[in-house]
Amino acid sequence: MTLKVSDTGEFELIDSIRRIIDGAGHKPGLLIHGIGDDAAVFTPEPGYEMVVTCDSMVEGRHYLKEHITPMEIGRRAMVMNISDIGAMGGIPLYALVTLGLTSSETVEEIEGIYRGFIQELEPFNASIIGGNITKTAGNTFIDITLIGKAKRGHIALRSGAKQGDAIMVTGFPGSSGAGYRLLADGISPSLKNKTLIDAYLRPVHRAREGHSLAVSGLISSMMDVSDGLSGDLNHICETSSAAAEIWEERLPVSSALQDISTLYKQIPADFILAPSDDYELLFTCAPEKIDAVKKTLKEFDCPVTHIGDIVPMAQGMTLINRNGERKPLIKKGWDHFSIK
Repeated sequence: MTLKVSDTGEFELIDSIRRIIDGAGHKPGLLIHGIGDDAAVFTPEPGYEMVVTCDSMVEGRHYLKEHITPMEIGRRAMVMNISDIGAMGGIPLYALVTLGLTSSETVEEIEGIYRGFIQELEPFNASIIGGNITKTAGNTFIDITLIGKAKRGHIALRSGAKQGDAIMVTGFPGSSGAGYRLLADGISPSLKNKTLIDAYLRPVHRAREGHSLAVSGLISSMMDVSDGLSGDLNHICETSSAAAEIWEERLPVSSALQDISTLYKQIPADFILAPSDDYELLFTCAPEKIDAVKKTLKEFDCPVTHIGDIVPMAQGMTLINRNGERKPLIKKGWDHFSIK
C-alpha cells in the first residue's frame, strides 16, 4: 500500500524524515543541538565568517514533476543553495528545509526528496539541522536556508570588478535552459541532447571551484550563473559601477547546444545569454592572472573561458557579434514575476 502524507499526518512524516537524516550519520563538529528542539544550536568556527543563503523551488515554476524523480528534485533544490554558498567562496555546513505539501504526495516521494538533499550535502559532511512542514493549497514547494563558512578575508563579492578585468565563465552556460525547452516542447531525449536535459534535471554546482578561487586571491568578483549569463553579468557590472563587452565568438558552445540551436533555427548565443539556471561560475580577474586561474580550475577538471572584459560604465553593456558589429547586450536574466 502506498501511503500518502494525508494518511500519516505531520508528526509521523517528520519522524520518517528524521530517521533518514539520522541515518546519514554526518554531524559537523560545531553542531551542539540539531533536530528535536525549537531551534538548532551551533558554534561558529574561529577564523571563518558565516555565509547564509535561502532559495525556493516551486513545482510547475522551477521543475516539471512529470519529468523528474523525487531524489532529483531534492538534489536540484540543494544544488541551488550550495551553488550560492560556493560562489561566495564558502562551503556548506547546515541546512534548514521547509516543505509546502498538498497532502496528496506519498511518503515515499518525500523520503526520496530528502535522500536527494542528503546526497548533495554528504560530500561536505554537511547536515540538515531543522526545518518546517506546512500544507499549501497551491503547488508543492521547497524552501531551503543553507548556512556555510568562508575563510575570513576571502569572501567573494559581486562588487569588485575593475576596468580592464577579464570576464571568465566556467562550463557551458545556456545548457539548462536548452534542456528545459526540450522537455517543455516534448522532444524525446537522445544521445545528442542528453547532456542538455541532464543540465536541467541534474545540475552540478561549482562550490569547490568557487571556494578555491576565493581563497586563491586571484579573482576580483564572482557569482553563480543561476538566472542567465547576460542578466548575472549585469548584476556584477551594476554593483561594480562598470560595464562589459563580450565577444559572441568566444562564448563556450558545446556540440549538444550547437545541435539544438540548429534544430530551433537560432544561434547558440540565444541560449547562452538567455535565462538559464546553470550554476556555473561567472567571475572577473586581472588579465595577467588568467593563466593562474586556469591552473587552479584544472585541478577540478573544470573548463573556463575568457568571454570579454570589464569596461567603463559610460560605454554600456556591449555584445560584439561574429561580424565585429557592436550591439547593446540586452539583460535577459530570470525574473519570477515577468517570465512565463
